[in-house]
Amino acid sequence: MEDKHTGIHISLSLEFMGFVTFIVFLILKLVGAITFSWFWVFFPLWMPLALDLVIFLVLMAIYLAISRRN
Repeated sequence: MEDKHTGIHISLSLEFMGFVTFIVFLILKLVGAITFSWFWVFFPLWMPLALDLVIFLVLMAIYLAISRRN
């Protein structure tokens, strides 16, 4: 997203949004406003890495399947 008047470019990546969500969950957990387990509090931090790993493994499986066919 770019503001046409100032030329400032704003990019909201999955990692950044995950970090912001983690901070919000952490604060809410520490003040007792939510009863999520710690697993779900930390989930936004490792979720992008896990998603990247799944995509990599799927692509490797496809590559191996194609290479074995030839």
